[in-house]
Amino acid sequence: MTDTERRSCLHGSCRRSFLRINDQSMPIPSSSSSRPGKREDAEVVRSPKARSPGGSVRTWAREGLSYTLVGLVQICVDWLCFVVLTYFGMATIGANIIGRVGGAMLGFWLNGRFTFSASGARLDRGALLRFALSWGTMTAISTLAVNWTDQGQGLHVAWLAKPLIDAALAAAGFLISKCWIYR
Repeated sequence: MTDTERRSCLHGSCRRSFLRINDQSMPIPSSSSSRPGKREDAEVVRSPKARSPGGSVRTWAREGLSYTLVGLVQICVDWLCFVVLTYFGMATIGANIIGRVGGAMLGFWLNGRFTFSASGARLDRGALLRFALSWGTMTAISTLAVNWTDQGQGLHVAWLAKPLIDAALAAAGFLISKCWIYR
């Protein structure tokens, strides 16, 4: 299927089917259930979006932008909690975990409600469990990195390093969210 055909099929709510024979796409009339001379090696594809598990490039770009904006809000909430708690004397490990919990609760809801909602994402128990497993792993990595920075370079450097550490983890988080958590 050419890019022009793919764009025209993705425009609006078009649900045309295509018959693919030797990498050439032809529209299938919706009224015919069997075609004379139909080849055995033909593959019926409902839409390009249904063929590719992640959707179109536009969908990835829109979701990537939305995920980035939500992530920036999360990082601000997380970082602000971390700085305030450590400023008042809390250890970096506890402050990092509390900050990440605050950012995670907000991010789970915003990403499920807005970022991945067009892809059919649901905020159900399965998504929450997958999110919790992913979040736990990312929190362990972030906490170890922030604590290591605090021990080696000091608290003020850890304050500056935390958003960078979490931004680096966000790239992996987008792929995990799109392909696994909000599937």
